Amino acid sequence: MTLREFIPIFERAVAFVEGVTAITGAPHLMEWADIIERNRFVCIVAFRGSLKSTIAKAVIAHALACHAGGAYDAVYYSATIELARWHLRRLKLYIAAMGLDDWHDATVGEAMLRYIRGGDVFACEPAGLDQASRGRRANLLVLDDVSDPRKLASMTDITRALESLQRRVLPLMKDKSSRVILVGTPLIAGDVIEWAERNPEFTTVRMPILDALGRPTWPEKYPIDEIARLRSLVGEKAFLAEYMLQAVAPVDTFIDPSLLQKALFTYGDHHLCGTSHEG
Repeated sequence: MTLREFIPIFERAVAFVEGVTAITGAPHLMEWADIIERNRFVCIVAFRGSLKSTIAKAVIAHALACHAGGAYDAVYYSATIELARWHLRRLKLYIAAMGLDDWHDATVGEAMLRYIRGGDVFACEPAGLDQASRGRRANLLVLDDVSDPRKLASMTDITRALESLQRRVLPLMKDKSSRVILVGTPLIAGDVIEWAERNPEFTTVRMPILDALGRPTWPEKYPIDEIARLRSLVGEKAFLAEYMLQAVAPVDTFIDPSLLQKALFTYGDHHLCGTSHEG
């Protein structure tokens, strides 16, 4: 089963867990799935509410559903380990809703994925880019919103984050078939996302909320009037950073997260129907 074929299955599981009956069409998920299938290193740069975290979770769930045998290891990185744990707790609920009866959850209630099936093992552990790696070599590295504006207030902090990625994260790859998926919104100029976009090893796709002609890139969920509402609510600076992907300088004042939470109350980034409390 390809990732593209798997996406509708995963969407139904997410909808069930989030308690909704309808899913707004997101054709870009299929485009992203095709890119991820064809490339080992992928960087998806997209606006808040675009479901970039959903595709990151779908990659892990798909790897589990298709795992043939032996041991498979993944690591889910976010800006902090607390955020990574939050993502994996949600993912465990989605996996349970898919009904993979041949796999047994060996870490019930924990924020780490570990499924067993006879002698087969599939694991995904949470980690923060701000912490030392536990040293587990991985088949898959998922980096989801690893830029924390509170920790990137200077070029020194940015350099430290990049060194963490280069020295402690990427060396965890098991072999030449291991994959890296990076998703995020470029809040700070020169951060991890910008590094990946400049790295020729990565295939990068950018999706601002408006294209070069000023047209909505996801009109099924974000029509032009809703985009105008968001722009007015959060202000021009936050809109350009969070929705148009124009990273701010490290010395700039950071965006008030309470405004983003209010703006995204019904248009969240981490769930298909916008129930996320995270910005």
